[in-house]
Amino acid sequence: MDVKADLKRAWQQNPAQTFQLIVRLSEEGSADALKAQGCPVLRRCKLINGYVIQCTGQQAAALAEAPWVTAIELDMPVQAWLCPDKTAPEP
Repeated sequence: MDVKADLKRAWQQNPAQTFQLIVRLSEEGSADALKAQGCPVLRRCKLINGYVIQCTGQQAAALAEAPWVTAIELDMPVQAWLCPDKTAPEP
């Protein structure tokens, strides 16, 4: 299961804190399985077979042990831009 060490540490240090996460699943996983763990599903990410959920650090730690979870990452805004020279625009 793929999860960054700093995110895992955040769960352990803040078990009651709410996190918004992207959880990638194997074929055995489902939105119902996430909901059964007490994690509200906010939206589906079809391209990566995953879901955006809200859960506590304690719930995230439990999900990390589930055999049908393949990766967990923090849900964050993503920026994209198109530039002819493929470099980032000036801020």
